[in-house]
Amino acid sequence: MAITAVEGCVDADRVTANLENIVEILDPPKRPRLGAASSADNANAVDTRYLHGDDGLGNVNLEGSTHLNRVSSDKLIVDLVRQYPGEISVVSLGPLTNISNALLREPSIATTIDRLYMVGGSLNGIGNITPNAEFNMYFDPQSARDVFNSVIAKTLIPLDVTSRVDFGLEFYNNVSKSSCPKFLKSSLQHLFQTYRQQLGRESVLLNDAVGLVAALTPNLLETSDFAGDVETDGELTRGMTVFDRRSHREFRENMEVGTMLDGHAARSLIEKLICKS
Repeated sequence: MAITAVEGCVDADRVTANLENIVEILDPPKRPRLGAASSADNANAVDTRYLHGDDGLGNVNLEGSTHLNRVSSDKLIVDLVRQYPGEISVVSLGPLTNISNALLREPSIATTIDRLYMVGGSLNGIGNITPNAEFNMYFDPQSARDVFNSVIAKTLIPLDVTSRVDFGLEFYNNVSKSSCPKFLKSSLQHLFQTYRQQLGRESVLLNDAVGLVAALTPNLLETSDFAGDVETDGELTRGMTVFDRRSHREFRENMEVGTMLDGHAARSLIEKLICKS
């Protein structure tokens, strides 16, 4: 139905232009509705250029037409959920800014979104941007907390699950030999290079792609009910996802959380989808 941009590794204008240009390259005749990112009020600047380049896509520097009549991501979400109550699922691959803003704009959508899939957070308390915070939650923790504590039916697909699936040189070679768009090959090449140079790894993580496949293929994912919240102010724990697992817990269960994933099937599906694009 739609794809919405959200600020994160790059600013709102850049990520919106990236989205518009990617969709224009991939499938312009069937262009979905696109939502423009807004600046996050509570965001903490994070410099990820060492991994993702200045443009967030591995310095592929996509350029195309700028759309003058942009609709904000939160307004587009609200409009579609109003139009199709109970039928729209949302998959959030980045910070939860758009969802939080949509709830502020129209609180009633909390009960008319079919399900929200959130890629991010950490069940075991080990992060990827700080020792205990995953990037999406760390970037805009207040929005994450607002969404966690809303009544939306939601599933969290955490770093514990997505980071178990890595992509090595065989995957890179298969993509390089495929007919997928040139910009995607270049972006992956940059990512493999920076993972090796900056992290000392010969394989890469594609947490968002794994999370998306898990959301779209529910039989690959095992979940359990949890009571979760997000730390917003801690000097050392900003963005940490906190789960009350005591026998007499104070938090109420408010989400499903992915605990196990068929990693082999997820990796194979992602490669198939990319290589045939």
